[in-house]
Amino acid sequence: MDATNMVAQEVEAHGVRTFSAKEMSFNILGLMHPLLFSITQVEPIWADLSGGMDRVADLAEITTRIRPTINKKAKLRRPIACGNSAEFKTINGVEAERVLQTVNVTPCANFGFDFPELETPETLEDFAKLRDVIDLEKVVIIIGYGEVGPWSSARIRWEMEAHGELTLEGCIEMAWMMGYIKHLDERLKDGSPHVGWVDSKSGEPVDDKNIKGKYQQDIITHAGVRLPELFRGYDPKHKIFHQEIELLHDLEPLEVAGDEAERFKREHAERCDIWAGEGGQWFVKFKKGARVWMPKAVVFNR
Repeated sequence: MDATNMVAQEVEAHGVRTFSAKEMSFNILGLMHPLLFSITQVEPIWADLSGGMDRVADLAEITTRIRPTINKKAKLRRPIACGNSAEFKTINGVEAERVLQTVNVTPCANFGFDFPELETPETLEDFAKLRDVIDLEKVVIIIGYGEVGPWSSARIRWEMEAHGELTLEGCIEMAWMMGYIKHLDERLKDGSPHVGWVDSKSGEPVDDKNIKGKYQQDIITHAGVRLPELFRGYDPKHKIFHQEIELLHDLEPLEVAGDEAERFKREHAERCDIWAGEGGQWFVKFKKGARVWMPKAVVFNR
């Protein structure tokens, strides 16, 4: 049917309705709606998608006359357009090509922050019975709107609960709050003006459409209900605790610093002996009854 696209506009002048491929697909999908499907279980549905072509006499003859007319107009306009293009290029030089360049329009986020619905006085009448039940001077009252949780706001929490992923708007909001991006309304490093999002580390501009693909994985990893990240070699399956035990016999002497030897003696008194060696070293000997702390490992699951 692509061959008839060029005559569609002229044919519609004769009272005919034509449909593009997308429009026809939409019409057919509409007939597959569950509501219409339930009607077909009772009686057939007659769907006329011809656009009234059956009511136009000699449609084939009309389209045959239209084609030569369109070709004749195109043949006359082609040299005129070429002449105008050459004249424009001669007058404007290299700037002429810039006018004819296409501009890629990229999708932008469509934020909508509606004011929350307020309770009417009628809905609050049930709380009147609580009057004088408690002393308000001793009660902490928090007033405001909003939600703060593992997924930031109620909007983003609903996105994850309902769809399991962030929308473009939700991803931009999270990336901004987590410090991955910031909004800039000034000149970039190269001097070009910019109004929009830039990467917080590099300062390079980031289009709205690219933010989700660039930052979403990091956002998901560091948001929501999750296990805490391990750091400094911490292993919950080998958590160290110390237990105090009492020695049942004397230990072998240990070489320590002089200051440390005095500290051990100060703590353990008669249950600890210290002395200086011939080479200036200091030794400590823990005797029976001394109390020491011994490390032990347990599995930590909280």
